[in-house]
Amino acid sequence: MLNIDKQNGVVVASFANTDRFDIRLAPSVKETLSQIISEPDTRLVLDLKDIQFVDSTGFGVLLTVLRLSLEKNSFFKICNVSSDVMELVNLMKLDEKLNICLDLDDAIKQF
Repeated sequence: MLNIDKQNGVVVASFANTDRFDIRLAPSVKETLSQIISEPDTRLVLDLKDIQFVDSTGFGVLLTVLRLSLEKNSFFKICNVSSDVMELVNLMKLDEKLNICLDLDDAIKQF
């Protein structure tokens, strides 16, 4: 499930009690993040700390939230991407689309 926090005016979403972002979590994560990012000028960071695996539905959620952020004039970043997940991101060339930051502090500072 997701934890939602706010730091310096930035909404921070992070996963709790899981190392996988897959089809089991995707629908609820998509709904939650879509609601958050739908507000204009929202700054949202999805912290992938401890996530070691993302399946196609998880990547689909990331792209949906990215698309919504562009439509709503909001901002979406992800951070703490593990090397295994980053390998998939690069393979699918999503590194060219997603705004990926090293860690949460970096993501917040970039806003």
